[in-house]
Order: sequence, then C-alpha cells, then structure tokens
Amino acid sequence: AFIVHAQITGLYSTLIPKLQSKLSTVLTANEEDLRPSALRPRCQVLSPAEWSKLLLAKVLAQTIYDNDNAAASTDKVENCLIGSVLILDDPTVQLSEVEEAKVLKDLRQTGAATVLATNKWATG
Repeated sequence: AFIVHAQITGLYSTLIPKLQSKLSTVLTANEEDLRPSALRPRCQVLSPAEWSKLLLAKVLAQTIYDNDNAAASTDKVENCLIGSVLILDDPTVQLSEVEEAKVLKDLRQTGAATVLATNKWATG
C-alpha cells in the first residue's frame, strides 16, 4: 500500500528519493530544532506542496489498507480503491497544474468514488 499511495500523490518520484533509508520523524514549529546537531539526524524541510501530498498520501494509505473489497488491488494504482468513497477538500491547493493533473488522473484510476471540493478552478 505504501508504494501505491506514494505513486498516486507523486511522492514516490519526488520526495521519497531524497529521504534517508532510516527515518526519524520530528514535527516542530521551532526553527532552532532544525539546526544541524550531532544529536539529531539530518533534516528534510518539506515545501507546502510536499506537505499537501503527504497528508493526501496518509489518507490514501489508510483507505487502501482498510479496503476490504475483494476486487481491490493492493499492489497497483488501478482499482486499488474500488468500493471506497473519498471526500476531499482542497487536496491539490498547493500543487502545480502538472502535479494536480497527475494526481487527478491517478485518482480516477483507483476506482474510488471521489468528491473533490476546491475553489482553485474558480478563476478559469
């Protein structure tokens, strides 16, 4: 399920290759915690678009994991969410047009019934 949701959101080709093989996750609002130190691992600061993709990836991973539909695939994007209903509010707001088009194309291939709410297209 990890590879599938990372492929849908685009993290598999953009963020995952940049990360160390052994990860330690630290969330902080304090910039001093990001300074290099011998006691802390190297930091990878995420852009707003990467955070957006990461949150969408978490939702998709949990949905793929919890999907008990016998027709659903767990090893490829196509039909991995058959029988699922996704209600997503502005999941692509931080993405570029190219990234957004890829995410939407891949979401269509999952087989999930998807309701996507966004005001991003209101201007054109």
